[in-house]
Amino acid sequence: MHRSPSRSLRGFTVLELLVVIAIVAVIAGLLLASLRGATDRSRAVKTRSIMRAVSIGLDAFKSDHGYHPVVLSGNSSGRQGPAWSDVVPPPVPIVGNTPFPLPDYAVDMQRWYSITTIPEFLLGAGGREADGYGTTEIDINSSGERPALGIRSPGVDGAWGSTIFGTGLLEDRAFGLYEDPSANPSQMRLRNPGRVYGPYLGLEGDIRLGKVLPANTWPAAPSSEAQAEAVGQDPIRVIDENNQDWLNPDAKLVLLDPFDRPIEYFCNPYAPGDPSSVDQRKSAGVNGATPPIPPMRPSLADIIRLRPSAFGSESEFDGNISADVFNSHVRDLRGDFSASIAARTASYALFSSGADGAYNPWLRAHPLNSDNIVEFGR
Repeated sequence: MHRSPSRSLRGFTVLELLVVIAIVAVIAGLLLASLRGATDRSRAVKTRSIMRAVSIGLDAFKSDHGYHPVVLSGNSSGRQGPAWSDVVPPPVPIVGNTPFPLPDYAVDMQRWYSITTIPEFLLGAGGREADGYGTTEIDINSSGERPALGIRSPGVDGAWGSTIFGTGLLEDRAFGLYEDPSANPSQMRLRNPGRVYGPYLGLEGDIRLGKVLPANTWPAAPSSEAQAEAVGQDPIRVIDENNQDWLNPDAKLVLLDPFDRPIEYFCNPYAPGDPSSVDQRKSAGVNGATPPIPPMRPSLADIIRLRPSAFGSESEFDGNISADVFNSHVRDLRGDFSASIAARTASYALFSSGADGAYNPWLRAHPLNSDNIVEFGR
């Protein structure tokens, strides 16, 4: 007698297999997203820890020298962008009795930051010709200055005399450091050797250095919200020691966050040539405006990406959300003046673009800015 196959022995249909595969794929996707989120949160915590260590170093530097480090960037034609080591003076906010900053000021402030300041000032990563301490091939008298980390006093201009004896270029430091920069290497002498300071930051734990290759020019600034929507941060290329460009003389040391992006340094605008004094140049204000616009001097509140991407119920600024709203004189390309009191009163700021590795410097409430990490210091 013929019997039909038992139902329990019937195999899966193609449709059932596809359903199972789809369910497994969804579960795997959820698990991977959860794992990625946990990894990003862990890296964000490590980033804040690194920033706190840098803040301690910056405050120790100020205790020794009377000011926080100056902003190093590019300040000449064909040598622009954040990955250079020239001194860039604070942007000019006003001319005469004007109520609002100059049009170029808003753009210039977004670009007034450095990714080379921290290694140069807190570590003293440069040679003797860069910071007055360490071995260098051009000065045979420096052979005993080991280890290389550490600096001699940057002096009254905060840049080893480069703005006094020159225009603030890296090469101008030689005129401030040496009695005769053109002398024979065996006869070169530092003007005022003095004591050795630092390093102010330890290279252990999560603190890592990398290098970047600088761009020669800044990309064009957008002039409208539509243009700004498609713009991320200014392009730089991060390289590691396994890259052949590591030995490129133009490559600059930077402090990396756990997302492998350089940590950016911002300083409250200081008086031209005097980093120990706050820039007192003010806009005039508008008494007849509603609400009235008070006189205002430059501050870190003028830098759009240091502003919270959202204002909420938190009482303290956490890098992304703040309840302390302050209206800057600099608006973003949506016309938004909103900033935080923390930025207004800070002496310096440290910035990381977070897990996405990108930010938008022209629009405050942009999706790329939602995971920005900011540390303010006074």
